[in-house]
Amino acid sequence: MADTYKPRPFHEWHEEDGPVLWWLWPIEQPPYVGSPLDLGFTVEADIDLAASCGATTEGKLRMNVGGWPWGNADEETESRLFWTQLPDCNRLDEAIRDHIRGGPDPMKEPR
Repeated sequence: MADTYKPRPFHEWHEEDGPVLWWLWPIEQPPYVGSPLDLGFTVEADIDLAASCGATTEGKLRMNVGGWPWGNADEETESRLFWTQLPDCNRLDEAIRDHIRGGPDPMKEPR
């Protein structure tokens, strides 16, 4: 494994590392892509329960979506959080271009 993609613990991430792949160990779900600085955003919607279930309540629903999923993580969770660099997007782009032009299949290893 190239050192670039070596898993590093949460506490080794710095702002200059930028967005990376975050893995919570044991790995049971796909990685989060981003950084601890991700804020997400608030979504607000008007709801009318009378139309959907016969109640007579109206109101607003507000919730935060996106952003850093471990904002309230305890030390135990942070000790299981690791990151790796994103793949080299320039190499991926070139492989896709080669494939589109009829070149080598980017999903197959060269012989």
